[in-house]
Amino acid sequence: MARDLSVDMKNHWRPDAAFFGKRNREQLVGIAKECGYADGNGSLGGYKKSELISWLVRHFVNAHSTAEPTAAQRKARQWLPEAMLFPAVDPNAPAEIDEQAESVAEVTEED
Repeated sequence: MARDLSVDMKNHWRPDAAFFGKRNREQLVGIAKECGYADGNGSLGGYKKSELISWLVRHFVNAHSTAEPTAAQRKARQWLPEAMLFPAVDPNAPAEIDEQAESVAEVTEED
């Protein structure tokens, strides 16, 4: 339905402190890497959870408020949690096998 209506959550939703607060530290580090925050900020190992939340909120606010975003800010503008991606991403789905691997398997089975 979201595709049919051309809804792109990147235009309507921004992560905030409440969203980040519900994530554990490991998840926050993963988000920091995916959204570009970790690109210029080295190791995140010394950050406390509350510091990560604060810096991530600032990173997203700055990314969406600047007229000329940096590469890291462009990543933040494009980032969404998996649940908001369309088409939906199923993290538990088996990995897709490429067509070439399938054809090799079929030939092997026939022999």
